[in-house]
Order: sequence, then C-alpha cells, then structure tokens
Amino acid sequence: MESNSRLLMIMKSGFLEKWKREMDSVFRLKSKDITIIKGAEQLKSLIDDAVAGKPLSKIIMIGLTTMMIWINAYKQSPEELEKAGFKCAPDELCKILRVGVRAFDEVHMCFHQCFSIDLYTHAPKTISMSATLFNKDSFISKMYKLMFPLDQRRPSLPLTQYIDVVATLYDFKRPDLIRTRAFGSTFHSSGAMEQSILGNKTTCLRWLELIKHTLEIGYMKVQRPKKRVVIYVYLKDTVNKIVHYLREQYPEYKISTYIDKDPLDNILESDITVSTLGSAGTNLDIPDLTNTILARDITSLQSNIQLLGRLRELKTDKHAVTLHYLVANNIEKSYEYHLDKMKDFEGRVKSHKIHYTGMMV
Repeated sequence: MESNSRLLMIMKSGFLEKWKREMDSVFRLKSKDITIIKGAEQLKSLIDDAVAGKPLSKIIMIGLTTMMIWINAYKQSPEELEKAGFKCAPDELCKILRVGVRAFDEVHMCFHQCFSIDLYTHAPKTISMSATLFNKDSFISKMYKLMFPLDQRRPSLPLTQYIDVVATLYDFKRPDLIRTRAFGSTFHSSGAMEQSILGNKTTCLRWLELIKHTLEIGYMKVQRPKKRVVIYVYLKDTVNKIVHYLREQYPEYKISTYIDKDPLDNILESDITVSTLGSAGTNLDIPDLTNTILARDITSLQSNIQLLGRLRELKTDKHAVTLHYLVANNIEKSYEYHLDKMKDFEGRVKSHKIHYTGMMV
C-alpha cells in the first residue's frame, strides 16, 4: 500500500466500534487516525472534505447500510444524487479518498451487498474476510467462487479440535401446543417456538429451569478462576426473560443482556451474557469464554461454524471449552437440526456427546 494511501473498511455498523477499539489497542492509533462513517450526511461530509483537499484519517470505516443506500440511490438516479449534494459517484470514491486497500469484514454475512459494493467501487487492492466462506446452497457457492476465485484465497489452516460439544435433549410435555412456524410460513421458526414458550407460564418456567440445568452441568462446574458463558436465543423478549430469571437464581454473578445498543462491555465483562446470534454470533473475541449455550434451533452451516468460533482455545491453561445446544427431542425439525450438527461438526470438534436431561418442558 502506498505511503499516502489509506485503508477503507466496510462492514455492518454493529462491528464498527469493536473494530476501532481493537485497532486502537493493536496499533496505538490516535483518535484522528480513524474515522467512522454512519449515515448519508456523514458520508457526504467525508466526500466534501476529500474534494476540498482537507486532511483525512488513515483509516476510514463506513457502515454497510450507509454504502448500500448511497449505491442504490445512485442506481435509481445519478442526477438526483448529485442534486442532493454528493460530489462523486460510487466508482470515484476510492480515487477521491486515495484508498490503497478496501476491506470487507465478515463478507459471508451480507454477501449480496458486498458483491454490489464490489461492482460499484474500485480500489487498487481488496481484502475480504470470513472464516466461513462456504454454503450448502449450490448457487451461493457458485457466486462465492465468482467473486473470490479459489486461487486468490488464503490457504486454509489445519483445524484445531479443542471444543467439546454436548447436545442437550429434552421433551415438551405438550408438543401440540408449541408453534414451530410463523403465520403464513412453511419454514421452521425459532421465533414461533419461543413465543409459544413465553406465552405459557408453566412451560416458560420449566424451560428456564432447563437453561439453569444446562448451566449447572457445564459452566458452573468449570474450576477455572476466570470463566464466562454466553447463552443464545432468538427473541429479545426471551433474552430479557432469561436474564431476569438468572439474576434471581445467581445473585453473585454479573449477568447482562447484549442486544440492540447494549455496550460492548456487557459481553466482555459479564460472567453470564444472554444474547442473539445477530448480536454476538460472529465477529467477537470474548476473553475467558469457557462455555456457550445455544438455546434455539439453527440449521445454517455458516451460523453453526461461526458459533463454534466464539469459543477460542484457552492456550494459557489448556482448559476445556464447551458448547451445549438444546434439542427438543419430540419436535421433528429441532431433532433434524441436531442431526445436521452431528455432520457439520464432524472433524471440527474434540468431542460431540449427547446428554439426555429427562426434563419435560
């Protein structure tokens, strides 16, 4: 990269502050060295400054949504965009900003948007980052190879098998009362299941007891002085319900939510955090994370592997790290997704066991 050029990073807006914090800690940058752009007005001001020859930061980070809104507006009417005050088109952005490298983070999460941005921006060099650039869908796999030819990818590193996985099976007492599909949909829905659970006081209490049981057989048995656990569900209401329950059960622990605009410190500093895959399922390195609990159904290969990736190898003391995932034994799709995980995790984990709780929810 030329000495006078800069780095342009494009990513989901939720990752921006995390990336800034980590780059500050690694490179000891000054506040003026990184600029975060979110929203059309900030993007317009950035372009104005560049056109006027004003000094810019070494690193510019732009939210993915901001870029896509700008590009879509350009596609609809370049003239209207110019009237709105934008002094360049998307394909001129990198030249005007003197970008040497344009980087995407977690490209698999928003592949279509990243593909579109790649078509409308031009940089001397590009870097696209993802630990899960594979998909069960043949068309998406084909498009991955089109955008990222195999000979231009970094060689895969050998897998280190250090995670213990435990499928935690339970049964619903009245499975006929558990909705597994959203209204008007033919697909299995974790949201619909959680709404059914939350909507029945008795079922909800027994399900919360199942969460507690899973903590007791895993996280609570960890003898390591520093330990953390993240519990993943689908609905924000479920996140809040679990946190309220666990705070009553374990007043000695710091228990937090990590959703919406919750500060990053919630998940980095709490003993027990309850979150969603969208908030904490990727792009997070959580110190001293010994356990994760997946309390919702997912079948996506990428999501399953990304979930494994939240557990990092604890090399200092070689302590085991464990993923528990809940399986509704008498809900067909839930058990089917369990069988998918048995295949998806093969060769990637140290062990994969089944724990029959005997609990009726």
